[in-house]
Amino acid sequence: MEKKKLNTLIMLSALMEFFEERQELWAQNIPLAEAIYQTKVLVEEVEQLDETLSKNKEGLATQKDKDKKYLIEVLFEVISVLGAYASKSGDDTLKEQISYPLSKLQTMRDAALASVASSILATLKQKADVLVPFNLSENERNAFADAIAVYKSSLARMRSNVNVRKRSNEKTTELLQKALEITKEQTKRLMVPYKKTNLDFYKTFVSTSKIVPYGTRYNKDDENPDTESKEPEK
Repeated sequence: MEKKKLNTLIMLSALMEFFEERQELWAQNIPLAEAIYQTKVLVEEVEQLDETLSKNKEGLATQKDKDKKYLIEVLFEVISVLGAYASKSGDDTLKEQISYPLSKLQTMRDAALASVASSILATLKQKADVLVPFNLSENERNAFADAIAVYKSSLARMRSNVNVRKRSNEKTTELLQKALEITKEQTKRLMVPYKKTNLDFYKTFVSTSKIVPYGTRYNKDDENPDTESKEPEK
């Protein structure tokens, strides 16, 4: 989640916790209670959406890394055997085509790795007959092809997830904007009478409703703002 959105979510979550701990002070104030409830629903939806996206991203990334590691293992084995064949047959062109040390495969970009693997698979098929003695039979080719297919599927799921995250980020923005609007246009206004009836409650609300950049230190005085100069931004 973007820092700006995260900072907003942290503030709204803290505000909901603040009201949750002081229900006896506002529960009978129907308009305020409704505004708080509406904001809570929006915040919970954002939190759930973010948690789901984070888990999906982590799971897909873990699986892709696992599939990539296995493909590199199989690919390097194939390249090594092909290298032996090229050396024995004096095929310098093939040597050049398969000149990929393990370190290069491990640092290669995802799409490039898939392309290189597919190209080498094509070479295996072209030289199928002469490679049988080198233990690169049809079974080995099929296993290699399967590893490539599985890895490409992982990449496709990752790309699809990018689009899902884009749509979800747009939804998150919409939800946070609604929650902020309710907080500023309803909750803030409905809290003003508490300046007379419960000043500490009001001042703590003002402090809690400030959006503080995540990880930024702020003055202790911010926790006890002046009642006139430290109100939430309009």
